Amino acid sequence: MKKIKLSINNTTYEANQGQTILEVAREHGIWIPTLCHDSRLEPYGGCRICLVEVKGARQLQVSCITKISEGMDVCTDSENVQTTRKGVLDYILSDHPLDCMTCEATGCCELQNVAYEMGIKGDAYRSNEKRGGIIPDRNAVISRETPKCIRCGRCVRICGEVQQDHAIEFGGRGFKMWVATPFGESLLDGTCVLCGQCTSTCPTGALLDKKSMNKGRVCQTKKVRTTCGYCSIGCQIDLYTLDEKINKISSEVGVVPNNGNLCTKGRYAYDFINSPDRLEVPMVRKNGNLEKTSWEDAYKEISRKLEEIKSKYGSDSIAFISSGRCTNEENYLLQKFARAVIGTNNIDQSETECHLPTLIGLKDSLGFGTTSNSIAEISTSDVIFVFGANITEAHPIIGLEIKRAVRNGATLVVIDTRNTWLKKIAKIYLNPKPGSDTYLINALINVIITENLYNERFVEERVTKFENLKKTLPTLDETKLKELTGITTKTIQEAARIFANAKKATIFYGSGITQHSTGVENVQGLANLTLLAGHIGKEGAGIYPLLGQNNGQGAFSMGATPHYYTDFQSVTDSEIRSKFEKLYNVSLPKKEGLTIREMVNNAYDGNIKALFVMGSDILMSEPDTTRVTEALKNVELLIAQDIFMSNTAQYADILLPAACFAEKDGSFTNIERRVQRVRKATSPPGKAKADWKIITELSTEMGYPMNYQSPREVWEEIREISPNFAGVDYGRIEKVGIQWPCPDKKHPGTKFLYEDTFPNGKAAFSFATREPSLEKTDTSYPFTLSTGRTLFHFNTGSMTSRSIGSAQKQPYAFVEISHEDADNANIKNGDMVKVTSKRGALTLSAKITKRVEPKQIWIPFHYVSAPVNLLTMGTENGTGLEGDSGFMPRYKTCAANIERL
Repeated sequence: MKKIKLSINNTTYEANQGQTILEVAREHGIWIPTLCHDSRLEPYGGCRICLVEVKGARQLQVSCITKISEGMDVCTDSENVQTTRKGVLDYILSDHPLDCMTCEATGCCELQNVAYEMGIKGDAYRSNEKRGGIIPDRNAVISRETPKCIRCGRCVRICGEVQQDHAIEFGGRGFKMWVATPFGESLLDGTCVLCGQCTSTCPTGALLDKKSMNKGRVCQTKKVRTTCGYCSIGCQIDLYTLDEKINKISSEVGVVPNNGNLCTKGRYAYDFINSPDRLEVPMVRKNGNLEKTSWEDAYKEISRKLEEIKSKYGSDSIAFISSGRCTNEENYLLQKFARAVIGTNNIDQSETECHLPTLIGLKDSLGFGTTSNSIAEISTSDVIFVFGANITEAHPIIGLEIKRAVRNGATLVVIDTRNTWLKKIAKIYLNPKPGSDTYLINALINVIITENLYNERFVEERVTKFENLKKTLPTLDETKLKELTGITTKTIQEAARIFANAKKATIFYGSGITQHSTGVENVQGLANLTLLAGHIGKEGAGIYPLLGQNNGQGAFSMGATPHYYTDFQSVTDSEIRSKFEKLYNVSLPKKEGLTIREMVNNAYDGNIKALFVMGSDILMSEPDTTRVTEALKNVELLIAQDIFMSNTAQYADILLPAACFAEKDGSFTNIERRVQRVRKATSPPGKAKADWKIITELSTEMGYPMNYQSPREVWEEIREISPNFAGVDYGRIEKVGIQWPCPDKKHPGTKFLYEDTFPNGKAAFSFATREPSLEKTDTSYPFTLSTGRTLFHFNTGSMTSRSIGSAQKQPYAFVEISHEDADNANIKNGDMVKVTSKRGALTLSAKITKRVEPKQIWIPFHYVSAPVNLLTMGTENGTGLEGDSGFMPRYKTCAANIERL
């Protein structure tokens, strides 16, 4: 970028062409007051507080919108500048309430701070006319108070520019102007998603978080920076606590990776932390009932029973399920406990049922089973493909980056069986038939190869097995392709050409790609697309698997899998195993363990006798709930370690109360491979303990001392044994996380993978050799059922269902059905309906929508009142691997029926 020299207050600075005066000044610590400016927004120049003098200009310049030029001479503090700014501020304050003594924004009000710095009392042009007041709104999270609005437009602009929800707009004119909703409706009724972005940018007390009001000023609370405990983006958040209660969550503009942006869950869904439903004491089942006990007695009971089962049935009769909701350190310790204390590789984690195909497919094709690029690069891509992912709801902050990219001119192509928000801004929308992803992906590849659109040099130099790919790739005629996918050849050709001809293209995919029997083949097909076009190994071009949980990536990389130790080191490699044996000072098992699916199936068959579940509710998350229930009843010992009495915990023989993310220290690894700090802001309720503490104390009770004093010590051991994490320590990630691979302390971390080489030297094309498999519809079950996430809830719903904003927006379970199907079944919006499959039945509310196609229905999986996995299908016949696919359950393609009650 071209450099420009300019002078500010008689000092010469060098800056990038295209920057504004304000940006350069702030980079160098020069104070220029602003009220309408937010770096997340387009420059606006509305408040006129940031005026500066530019030599040669006829009048004062607005620094936030004035671009710098070579030789520019700027003065920010002349007498003329100061006098004019004060006059402008006096006018702004002329009708502003001077109630700072009682205002909730006191201490964090930008208007108050600017007035203080400029010595303005606000009494020069006082108006006696009062306008408005607090606007009544039944939503529980956002307060609007008209008199305190200074009409800077930041709230309206962030809702329109960044969120693109357009839920609020200015009403009226002049002094009568206010921030309004359409027809004065509640924020609950329109397009508002209760993200709170408007409150985050408001410079006064006009927009506030209701939940923090009257619960202490900012100066009274303790602020702790940590990482959000919801999705895998890893948003940095500040927790404000007073008297051991979380009062507020915010995020600082500029933090990596979310730049101060948060979704409704990240900002408001924290009620669960202080919920009276939290587990507080250990419990042991006696005479059929769970009874309170001490930690010492709980540990002794677990130790005794595990030793008995191990002695009687062997180590592999015991299995462990870890969690993408727990920290890196806790996932590491549970896998160490399973392998070193019990002697089994039967350790898996909750993210497996979403992204085991990612781990297998991308690792085989590219070398690492993870995201190739960073979140910050998204907005620099020329072309973005989204496959089977409802990003704006499941990963909202990445959704903002995609919206930003399109706003900057990027071309968006969306491929989904369901109509998602991103369709509105997509150039092409492909709506394939459920389960036809493999056919569609191969058709895109076929176009690129047959039209010679592939990057010949990249393929020749950096990828193997190209000739094999061409030989094995099935060719379908136009009629057959339309029959299988529902999409015309012309549309597929157009999409393929857009991808292949882009300078930098990015692929995003979610569980709509992975949660199929051909999940691995789907992932490998997307890797093939990326490799063919050469869209990898450079900034702004790569592949993003959208893992669902806050630390799903970390759980994989910390060894909470039956196939790998930490850092994806194989348990069957004798050299690697001996390295871990030396560190652990114990012999380790040689064969791979069981995945979650295999654990459930083996428990059902009576082969798994003890199951230890940490931070997962498999009775809600696993398919075919009836079968899972029988499996849990079948084990001799079920240990549940959780923050709530989950559905799984209700069957536990021993229940251990755990701390949530806000109550412990440690680290998470986000979707872009960034290891980030998690910090304790408040204490866990009652006698609950952090998961890492429970594991270490239990291990010591069982004769294998784990004498860690803190998660930091655990992380140091992880570094010692994990080459790609060796350079990441707590000191280096204190302010900003580091992306692995990071082999030593001098390494800055890896922004994007595969720039110079692939881990195996070259990447490899893979071939989809199996036909997609789905449960076929018939006259009894004529609909195809799919499941997924919503914006307002998370996973099994235990946290968000206890948070008032989420509960207000989506209070109860529903099933989406098309207008055509609803008419045919005489179903009205809101009617109670019965949805059945070959495995069970649910009663829930009908939601008639254009989001699903005829003969398709969709149900979110968050509701205990309507656990949709009663309906879904596990692996074929409930057994083992399906080929090499990772035996993914059929969350997306179940045959079902729906009828009005």
